[in-house]
Amino acid sequence: RLGRQEIVAVLPPRSPVRPAISAAAFGRLPLVTNPVGTSTRRLLDSLLDEASVTPHIAVETDQREAIVPLVLAGAGAALLPRSMAAAAELQGAVVLAFHPPLFRDLVLVHRDATLSPAGRAFVELCLEH
Repeated sequence: RLGRQEIVAVLPPRSPVRPAISAAAFGRLPLVTNPVGTSTRRLLDSLLDEASVTPHIAVETDQREAIVPLVLAGAGAALLPRSMAAAAELQGAVVLAFHPPLFRDLVLVHRDATLSPAGRAFVELCLEH
């Protein structure tokens, strides 16, 4: 385990600002997300399944860099790590924490075998920071 990342809702500019948003309310919005099989999509699907909400996927993109521009253009709302959401907020997006808060653990996974020198160095660097 390398750390923990808060995941927040990022909504188009001029969306209503409130202290937080529930999973159910978020799930009723048009959504911009990654394809099935990605970690963010698994998180979204799990969040909305627990809230008993069927998502309305407005845009599905495998280009992570396209999510913020799509949200800013009004295509829908998205799940983003707080660090990425802060940059979107500077461009006009509305950022809302989830209630209850939503987090994702960051982990390092590697094969159970002898690693190359570069692989070992990478693992050591990750564990140091």
